[in-house]
Amino acid sequence: MKKFTLTIICVTSLMMLFYSCSNRNSQKKPKYIFYMIGDGMGLAQTQLAENYLDAVSHDTATTHLEMMKFPVLGTATTYSASSFVTCSSAAGTALATGHKTNNSLLGVLPDSVTPITPISQKFHDEGYNVGIITSVTLDHATPAAFYAHVKDRNMYKEIGYQLKDIDFEFFGGAGLRGLKDDIGLYDSLKANGFVVTCDKQTILDHKMSDGKLFAYNPVTNALPPDIPYLIDSRNHDMHLPFYVKKAIELFEKDKKKGFFMMIEGGRIDHASHANDPGGTLGEMMDFNEAIKLAYEFYTRHPKQTLIVVTADHETGGLSIGQASTGYASYPELLDYQKISYDKLKAQFKEMANKDVKPTKEEIYNILYENFGFNNGDPKMALNRLDSLRIDFFYIHDFDPSRMPKYGEMIKPEIYRTNLVSVHNMAGLAVRIMSEKAGIGWTTGSHTGGAVPVRAIGVWQEKFDGCYDNTDIPKKIYGDL
Repeated sequence: MKKFTLTIICVTSLMMLFYSCSNRNSQKKPKYIFYMIGDGMGLAQTQLAENYLDAVSHDTATTHLEMMKFPVLGTATTYSASSFVTCSSAAGTALATGHKTNNSLLGVLPDSVTPITPISQKFHDEGYNVGIITSVTLDHATPAAFYAHVKDRNMYKEIGYQLKDIDFEFFGGAGLRGLKDDIGLYDSLKANGFVVTCDKQTILDHKMSDGKLFAYNPVTNALPPDIPYLIDSRNHDMHLPFYVKKAIELFEKDKKKGFFMMIEGGRIDHASHANDPGGTLGEMMDFNEAIKLAYEFYTRHPKQTLIVVTADHETGGLSIGQASTGYASYPELLDYQKISYDKLKAQFKEMANKDVKPTKEEIYNILYENFGFNNGDPKMALNRLDSLRIDFFYIHDFDPSRMPKYGEMIKPEIYRTNLVSVHNMAGLAVRIMSEKAGIGWTTGSHTGGAVPVRAIGVWQEKFDGCYDNTDIPKKIYGDL
């Protein structure tokens, strides 16, 4: 009798397990998939953008950031196989393949040799059209994780030559970093069936019947060739939303096939590395416009579409609130910032290399024009320590012969201020801007915290709860 009862229990358990597994994936796989990755986008980056939109609209009761409207919110851990703090290639590999790897490896297991198949290739093998879209170069860590396999993420030439053999229908974003090592990379793409163009009209006119498209921003003929920060261009022309819109236009016309799109807001990471609040906000707004396009598509195909928005890691240790403003935060002040850290740094470097150095008054005028310091808004007034730091970096950048004596003289006061990750006048400008807005930074590198995962559409319920980043591609593909 006991043996019979035990048999019944085992059979029942097996039936329940089978039912659970079959029921979990009983719903048909999404036909249209948007996998959207904000590089460096932690919870604080999304909150900064939401707070800014709340502040400028004077309505904190309304959700303004598109991803915040999605019904499902989960969190994912981001550690790599070699470190609690991941690099982008290890995180990109996890998000693309569902496998951990060591920092600096890309598309391979920790043995640095064994390649791992990304879900982009799996979907393509099943007949899906595939698009890889980013605001950085298409051989950079995150986009490359969806097609390449190398032992070092910096092997841009090798990544580029692997790209030529990929049959994905659409690549859009910046050019290739590997061009600095081999100017023949574009020719190799053309020889393998790609239409390679940075001409806007050619991109707009491209049809699926014209072949595989590699579309890149025209300004990316310079190195580094990433798409310029939104704050420096002040429009979305040929930025991330441009390429997303084109990919949707191409793929939506192909009624027989579904599509898988990986869309990366890659320069959120770069701006956060620089602790640049206005640059970070601008890239979040650019990414938000891309998410809006995906959501608009979802409204047309709600029963066939899945949108997942996440990040590979957080960058900068961004916090909403810091000591200089107490419990206050003023994200609307970021409207005063008109230039990125990178562009200002280049401007100051050019000035420092001239025979006639700028006067201190000229520097203050540049800071006034581009950041609004001392513009009449009481919140933007420079205090004594602000001025002390500006004087310090004026000598540091433009009159270094005076630095030893001057630096020693003011050391007791200068080290009372927060100069983490500040190395020049441009870095100081974005640091003071952060302080005025009530924004803090802890590092110029990545951090190891969990990142948000937001989802809407078919299988959205899978993305609720807490899990690892390796689970995300498995959930999207249907393995979990």
